[in-house]
Amino acid sequence: MSRSIPLQVIHNVSIVKPNGDLTRESVIIKGQDIEKITEKSPGQLFLDHEIELFDGNGHILSPGMIDQHINGALGCDFNQGSLTEVRNTLQQLPTFGITRILPTLITASHPDMLQAIQTIEEVIHLKRPQDTQILGIHLEGPYLNKDYPGAHPVKHIRDRIQLDELESFLSPSLKLMTLCPEKDPQGAIIQLLAEKGIKTLAGHSAATTEEMYHAVDCGLLGATHLFNAVKPFHHRNPGVIGVTLGNPHLYAEIIADGIHVHPESIKMALNAKGMGKTILVSDAMELAGLPQGTSCQFAGQQVTLMDSNQVVNTSGHIAGSSALLGEGVRNLVQWKILPFEHAIQLASQIPAQFLGEHKLGKIAEGCIADLVLWNKDTLTVEATWIEGKQVYTKKTGQQPSEQPA
Repeated sequence: MSRSIPLQVIHNVSIVKPNGDLTRESVIIKGQDIEKITEKSPGQLFLDHEIELFDGNGHILSPGMIDQHINGALGCDFNQGSLTEVRNTLQQLPTFGITRILPTLITASHPDMLQAIQTIEEVIHLKRPQDTQILGIHLEGPYLNKDYPGAHPVKHIRDRIQLDELESFLSPSLKLMTLCPEKDPQGAIIQLLAEKGIKTLAGHSAATTEEMYHAVDCGLLGATHLFNAVKPFHHRNPGVIGVTLGNPHLYAEIIADGIHVHPESIKMALNAKGMGKTILVSDAMELAGLPQGTSCQFAGQQVTLMDSNQVVNTSGHIAGSSALLGEGVRNLVQWKILPFEHAIQLASQIPAQFLGEHKLGKIAEGCIADLVLWNKDTLTVEATWIEGKQVYTKKTGQQPSEQPA
């Protein structure tokens, strides 16, 4: 190996491997990539090399988490946040082990959605290496079913898809769109998006079984936050839920905050989908990471973080989640649904696979070194690396070089 680029070695860790095994090995990082994974000790490998060692103290090293459905967090709403506010949130997310996200923009007026897209595009252009990185934009709406709005403002949900408006939303960074298939009966919009490399999921929908079949034939890839804001399952019309669970090729997003979906329903989804098609998401919003009792404006209404950790609007309806992605991973372990080394894959390897990011989400040679060190006892974050750079360690907090630009 060349000495021109300094080598980092993370040792004394149990590594989550792509097959779901935990192995006691060391990870060698060269630049932004994982150069090698080895059972040998650093002393055996680099007797004559100057290297940077990180002792993991016997904790667990996993791939960095990827949240493809996050509306905001830590006081920032991605729909309304300024450039500075979005960047401040991205600076804090590595503390929670989140290394990549798709900022998720919900239904709003046309000018407001365009402004939100523009702000995220600016943040991407001005990326900072110490921040959680943006993989692209997830547009959730505005082409949803008004009968299943969730927290989306009904007045801004469009009655039909206008092609000229849709085209105005097709920014270079748009990677994922949630829509209701019943508003695209011919499947032409799903096909158009697929041709442009934009993935689609069904959500906030009352689609019939037949409408789902046709949407899948046209390129639909699964369901947004399965079980939530969708017509309930019926044995004679399985709809979005039934088709998603029954088709082995479709992906299902799941929110595991203990509020949106009962643990038994998560077990059912995993039994039907298997781990390879289940994506853990947070659906977090502005109040995530803030104290209970805090209120804010979200989607044109006041919402409050209650003592129960529910985020509710003035009508008492759930309005997003207060839990970040790591909480969902811990819940799956606490509920004895999955061991940690499998639960973390639903928040890293599987979303990377879905998004086509084949160098992310795995600890393997040649992959990008987005890594998280987890306390083996508490499953809290001890350290985070993004593209080979250690951007957070619990011992010292954010690194001195990681001040806002």
